[in-house]
Amino acid sequence: MSHDLIHRLAHLNRFLEQVFGEPTRLSDILLRSGLSPSDIESIKRLQMEAIFDSVCYHLVAYLREVLPPKHARVVADRFCLSGPDQPTLQAIADELDLSRERIRQLQNKGFKRLRPPSRRIAIEGIVVTAATDLLRETPISERASSRS
Repeated sequence: MSHDLIHRLAHLNRFLEQVFGEPTRLSDILLRSGLSPSDIESIKRLQMEAIFDSVCYHLVAYLREVLPPKHARVVADRFCLSGPDQPTLQAIADELDLSRERIRQLQNKGFKRLRPPSRRIAIEGIVVTAATDLLRETPISERASSRS
């Protein structure tokens, strides 16, 4: 796994922790969904970048659907969901012509709107769907060879 992917995955896990209000990782959601540890290991070895890209793409679309535009942009940018760089509060503030404090408030309000159970379930669904879709696309021979 590349350093950039590890960095972005750490931000995705921080995003999930903010939404769920407890330590939550991508692999935790996959385990809760019923995927086997060997399937999760296959994902990590063969498709981590693909699942990460798919999850982020769909999460950003979901944020845009359920949050006001500025909230969605701030949350996506601050947690590297829309790209590899994590802009500072000041960088986003400068782009949106707002204060750093206002950006922090938008981020916090965005997470508050993502915490209701129905939205957490939707976020879990995005993660699980991305993983299961990729597993379906991976030949069984590749999955079996990743276990050895």
